[in-house]
Amino acid sequence: MWTSLALMTALSWTPAQANQLELKNARFTYGILGQERKESTFIPGDMVVLAFDIEGLKTADDGSATYSMSMKLFHNKEAKPVLEKVPQRMTVVNTLGGNRLPSFALTNLFTDAETGDYTMSIVVEDVLAKVSAKMERTFKVKPLEFGIVRVGFVYSQLNEEQAGGPPHLAPPLAVPGQNLMLNFSVVGFKMAGAKEQPDVAVTMVVEDEAGKPVLKKPFSGKATEIDDELKKLKIIPFQVPVQINRSGKFKIVITVEDKHPGGKSISQSLDLRAVEVN
Repeated sequence: MWTSLALMTALSWTPAQANQLELKNARFTYGILGQERKESTFIPGDMVVLAFDIEGLKTADDGSATYSMSMKLFHNKEAKPVLEKVPQRMTVVNTLGGNRLPSFALTNLFTDAETGDYTMSIVVEDVLAKVSAKMERTFKVKPLEFGIVRVGFVYSQLNEEQAGGPPHLAPPLAVPGQNLMLNFSVVGFKMAGAKEQPDVAVTMVVEDEAGKPVLKKPFSGKATEIDDELKKLKIIPFQVPVQINRSGKFKIVITVEDKHPGGKSISQSLDLRAVEVN
């Protein structure tokens, strides 16, 4: 099963020749706005995010640009796409000037996703300039195994008035005084016992730039009972608050362990940087 979404946002300036539309700096990332993901192999339950830059969009004097983007996902065994997003026209305003548009396309892998090699094909058309550019990237889906997926930050809701609202995505960059929430999920865990429940333990260690833990005791938690919906999805979501009280470069190391007999342990790390506002 697959779902898809494609979003784009205009942020910065990069010079390019007029009417020379290019799709550049393509890289897989850990979630939307996350750091680059060096590998291109995923497990079912994860989210495939392909970030890239659209350069050379024709802009009007007020900074507005109009374009469309379509996406097709092919399994390399099939001639027809397993997922297709038809072109949708959008208008953006490059508030800071220039003609560079950071963008991304994504697809969600459910835990029943078919294994194998996939190709993501993206076409962007500059409506004003009447030119288009195409990009293709491949990735692999391997069999379901015990693992950590969908790692990323959101901004923490600050008060009761915000409670229940949709989460706002956050990059791995913050300033002292901000509160973030680290989201991730666990898949491929064992179910056992009379009630067929998991037994998954989680720890989170924050390391400083020298690689030393900043606290003597790590954050910890367990999941020993999940509802029928999560059983059906075969996934356990976790949230850990991250309060930014000082600047610096940090590494967050998440370790999950399946406590059932024969269970495994696995770790995932991601960077976090906090900067002072001068």
